[in-house]
Amino acid sequence: MSYRPIIIANRCPPYREGEQAAGGLTAAFRNYIESGDLTWIGLAMGDNGDGLVDGVDSIEVRPGYKIRFVYRDQRGMEQYYSGLSNGFIWPITHMDEQNLINLPYYPKPVFNCRDFMEYEWTSRSCFSVAAIDEVKSLKEVGINNISIFIQDYHHYRLPEHIKTELGNLGIKGVKIAHFIHTPFPRCNIVKEIFKTDRATEKDELHHYGLLISGILHADLIGFHIPRYVQNFLGTVREFFPEAEINDLGDGKYSIQRGDNMVVVGDYPIGLDVDGVLEAAANAETDRGASAIMKMERDAGKKIIVGAERRDYTKGHLRRFETIHHVRNDVAYVAFAPPCREGTKAYQDYNRAFLKKIRKLDPERKFLHVSDETLSPSRTIALFRDSDGVLINTHSDGMNLNIFEAPLAQESLLPNDRSTVYVGNCGARYLLEQAGFGVEDGVVFVNPSDPEETARRIRQTLGKKRISDRVINWVKRTRSASLWTDKILGDLMD
Repeated sequence: MSYRPIIIANRCPPYREGEQAAGGLTAAFRNYIESGDLTWIGLAMGDNGDGLVDGVDSIEVRPGYKIRFVYRDQRGMEQYYSGLSNGFIWPITHMDEQNLINLPYYPKPVFNCRDFMEYEWTSRSCFSVAAIDEVKSLKEVGINNISIFIQDYHHYRLPEHIKTELGNLGIKGVKIAHFIHTPFPRCNIVKEIFKTDRATEKDELHHYGLLISGILHADLIGFHIPRYVQNFLGTVREFFPEAEINDLGDGKYSIQRGDNMVVVGDYPIGLDVDGVLEAAANAETDRGASAIMKMERDAGKKIIVGAERRDYTKGHLRRFETIHHVRNDVAYVAFAPPCREGTKAYQDYNRAFLKKIRKLDPERKFLHVSDETLSPSRTIALFRDSDGVLINTHSDGMNLNIFEAPLAQESLLPNDRSTVYVGNCGARYLLEQAGFGVEDGVVFVNPSDPEETARRIRQTLGKKRISDRVINWVKRTRSASLWTDKILGDLMD
C-alpha cells in the first residue's frame, strides 16, 4: 500500500527557477517532487521575519506538487523560532554526550513560558491546521492513504495536535512520521543543565516533558544513529515511567503510552550522490577563494577548507586555534555565513567569532574566512580543490559535508586527493562503524583539543588521502533515496 506524503518542515524547498536545493530532505524527496506526488508545508518567513512570498497561501510548482505556506509575524517568529526553537531546544539537543556549556561560547538554554505558548500556538493553529486542510483536500479527490512526514525540532508538539484533530474529525488512513535531524541528548545532561537555575528548573522540566510527549503521538520517530535512539528511550523512561518499551529487533523499539503506540529507530539520512558527482565534475571554485588558494600555494602552503554556517555547535573557534598551531604550513580558506541573527546567543557567538580571528590573525595571513554563503555546487568545488577539509564539529546530527568531501574527490588521481578531518557527529559514527580511518584519508579528531588536532594534521595532511574504498562506500550506501524508501517503507508497514 502506498501513502501520499505531506512534508512539514520549518522551511519550504526552493521553487523559483535557478535556485539550488541544499540539504538532505529536498534530495531525499526529489523523486516525489519530480513525479508530482507531494505536498510540502513550510514557513514563508526569513530568519528575521521577512516574507519570502507575499500573501500567497500555496503554489502548484508542477501538477501534483504543491507548496503550502504558513505565515508568522515578527513577534511570533521571535518567540517560536528565535526563542523556544533556537534559544532553548537547539542548544539542548546538541549536548549529545557532553555538557557543552563548559565551552566559553556555548549558551545556556533559555526557557520562557511566553516562547513556549507561541511555539504551541504555531504548532496547533498554523502547521496543524494547514496539515488537516491538506488531508481533507486529498480525501476529497479519493486519496485515502496519506503519510505526514514532520521534520525536526521546530515541531515537537505537532504530532499530538495533528493526531488529536484527526481523531476529533474521525479521519483514518493517515500515518505520521517525525524525523529528528539533530542529535538527541542524554536525559541526565538535560537535568543537570536545568538544575543550574533552581528558580526555573521545575518549569523547564515540565515543558521539556510536554515537548517529548508531543513527539510520542507520531506513528514512527526517526533519528540518525542508534545513540540518539537510546538517549531518547532513556528520556522517555525518566519522564514517562508508565510507558512500555519493547525491543522489536533490528534497532527498532516500540513505545506504548496509553492508547498511543510509536516505533522508534535509526534512519541515517543520505545525500544526492549523483548531484554531488556532477558538481565535482563541472563546478568552478569561487573566484575569490581560488585566488587566495593560488596565492597561498605559491607561498608553499597547503590549503585546508571549511564551509559551514556560523553556529556555536560547529567548532569554528577551536578550528581557528588549530590552524594557528600549523599556520607556517597551512592556510585556512572558509565560508562561514552568519545565521539566526535574531537570537542573542548567535549575536554573542558572532562577536566571539570575529574577535578570535582578530586575535589569532590580525593581518589575515592564514585565516581567510568569508561571510558569504556558497552555493551547493561551489561548496563541492571547494572541497575538490583543497588539500584538506576540516569539519571539527562539537556536535551535529549528521553533517553531510563529511560525505560530500570524498565524493568531490572521485575524479582525481589518488595522490591528488585531500584528507578529511571529522569531529563529533552522526557521520563520524557511520564511518567508524564501516571501519574507515587514517589509511582511508579519514582522520577523527577531538574538536575541543586544537593542539592534538593540529598534531594529527601535521602527521596526515598530504600523506593520507581519501581512498577509493570510502568513495565507493558513500556512493553505495549514502544515497538520499535509500533513506526515503526505508523510513517511508517502515511507516507504511
